[in-house]
Formats: sequence, C-alpha cells, structure tokens
Amino acid sequence: MARSISCSTTAWRSTYLMMTLSRFIAIMIRNRDATRELERMSLHDQMTGLLNRRGLSNYFMDLPKGISCAFFFGDVNGLKRMNDEHGHEAGDDLIKTVADIMLQAQRQAGKGHVFRITDTRHGCHHHQGRP
Repeated sequence: MARSISCSTTAWRSTYLMMTLSRFIAIMIRNRDATRELERMSLHDQMTGLLNRRGLSNYFMDLPKGISCAFFFGDVNGLKRMNDEHGHEAGDDLIKTVADIMLQAQRQAGKGHVFRITDTRHGCHHHQGRP
C-alpha cells in the first residue's frame, strides 16, 4: 500500500511540475511576443503603419557609411481644412491615402523606405549603394 501511494505521489508531483513548467514557458512566450509587438509599435506610425521618426532614426544609425541616399519630403496641403470641414476621420483617410501612394511609389522603385515623420508630412528614402 505504501508503494502505491508513493507512485501516485510521484506521478502527481511529475504532473504538477509539468503543468508549472508549461505555464512558465507559456508566460515567457507571451512576454517575448508582447516585447516584439511593443518594439514594432514604437517604430511604426499607428494610423498608417509606416516607419515613424524613431524608425527613421534607427534606420540612420544602421545605415552603412558611404551609402548614397536620396530623400523626398511631402506635406499634405489642406489637411487642416479637411479636418475642419469634414471631420478628423476624413483627414485621417487623406493621410492614409498619401501613405498608400508613397508606398506604391516605393514598391515600384523596388527599394527604399517610407516614413511618416510628423502628423502631416511623409518622407520617402531611396539608397543606391556605395558611391
């Protein structure tokens, strides 16, 4: 009788240990995923999904020395009037449309990045390699 109690106690302890380890691993995976999502969110504009000012700064820091770069900056004219006359949702749609146009141009070029660096300005960057 003592032996069967010992086996069932050992089985229970093993089961408890496995459950504890499983929970621990699940928590670690959730923390890893949450950290990755926070990092992604810190680098991308919430509305457009474009890289933001921090993403641009990181891009500059990672850019190899000697790379030729070209930058294009744009401003959404009439955004304030759009917001005032048609509401902020219409203004947001305008910003998203501009972002989509910039992304399409970047994809057609085959390289480069598009950044949203302020509320109403978008920048497009293209590099051609070493001079």
